[in-house]
Amino acid sequence: MHTHGYRPGIYINEDDFFDPNPFSEGCTERCRQEFFKTLEYLRERLKIQIEIFKHLKKNEDGSFPTFNIYDVYSYYEGRDDELQDKNIQDLFDVDILSMDISHLKKRTDIPKSVERKEKETEIEIEI
Repeated sequence: MHTHGYRPGIYINEDDFFDPNPFSEGCTERCRQEFFKTLEYLRERLKIQIEIFKHLKKNEDGSFPTFNIYDVYSYYEGRDDELQDKNIQDLFDVDILSMDISHLKKRTDIPKSVERKEKETEIEIEI
């Protein structure tokens, strides 16, 4: 199977994303509700990741850049000191801060990279 760089083994185990027998012996209604709660949690996280991946810019050669999704999360929360790629915003075609990443608290400051770009734009306009 040719995957075009996608690594299905990370997400799929033995041809199934989810355990085909999720309930252990003696599972009660509470157990079943916890299972549903977990699936809802996973669905929300996957929905967010899909949106993030949809907005990734292509490289000039048509490939997509590698990046760490935790850099997106760190940037979103304002934890810039934890960024591996300080230019993470440049990899996306939308402002990361405009995304709804519901499980994270959005930063309230202006990221230094945005502040720098705004100053560069002001300088260009003045010239």
